[in-house]
Amino acid sequence: MAWEDYRVFRAVLATGGLGSAGSALGLSHATVRRHVERLEYRLESALFTHSPQGLTPTAAALALAPAIERAAGAASAFERLATAAVDEVRGAVRVVAEPLVAMHFLPPLWETLGQSFPDLNLQIGLNPLWEELLTGGADIAVTTLDPTAEDLDCRRATGMRAGLFAHRSLVERHGAPASLRDLPDFPMVGPYERARVQPLLDPVGLSADDLDIVYRSSDRPARVTAVRAGVGIGFIPLFMALRDRELVRILPEASVDFEVWVAMRRELIGVRRMTVVRDALVGHLHGLAVEDTSSDRLDPAP
Repeated sequence: MAWEDYRVFRAVLATGGLGSAGSALGLSHATVRRHVERLEYRLESALFTHSPQGLTPTAAALALAPAIERAAGAASAFERLATAAVDEVRGAVRVVAEPLVAMHFLPPLWETLGQSFPDLNLQIGLNPLWEELLTGGADIAVTTLDPTAEDLDCRRATGMRAGLFAHRSLVERHGAPASLRDLPDFPMVGPYERARVQPLLDPVGLSADDLDIVYRSSDRPARVTAVRAGVGIGFIPLFMALRDRELVRILPEASVDFEVWVAMRRELIGVRRMTVVRDALVGHLHGLAVEDTSSDRLDPAP
């Protein structure tokens, strides 16, 4: 059975339409339809039904989806592994990371690795899913969530800290809280989940419901951008905030700690370029945490 049929089916499943799948794959509408119809003929089962919203996958299509993802991941892993010998530090390595980590923690590492190993082809993806790592869609993941899958080699790269910061313009307009008890009087930037900030408030008897969170987002980079824009007070990792001279540290005693993990499929331990990138990630992230503690700038509010 032709893999191309499955590749097209996967694209239609992801995009919800023949035309959009064709655009993603660089194929014509008719070619996409032909692949889907050929797969349906071989499976003797309809895979999609038409609706005003586009194509709706049938139960048969949904049942095939996990197997297709595993097959796509295996094909992707094979293509990357085939770019170089296992004992060479060159070829493709795909790293997935949470957006905040990928955008602010990792770029300096790529420059260093590129100078040491110019033949490395580093591919960066966002929003790591353990399924993607386990199926082969990615080789290495960097995350702030503790990975527990048995098939993964997991390294705790470091513990890091985030503190409360505000842009100088906001402090000039509103002043700064003198204690945690004063936080409800100031605009805040935070996540949708109130429970995530509640442990910080418990010692002073405040509820997260008391806070005036004027900007909420589940996306960490979006929250950091809002703080830097002067929208409100919010948590930013020290590694980032202490380099921004326009940010003021608010209530230095208020901080939250988080861990950063680097995970790799165990089957890749014997591939030299994978372990080189994994070890470089761990060392780089640990170095950032050391900078947190050695350059903890506590700017007084103006």
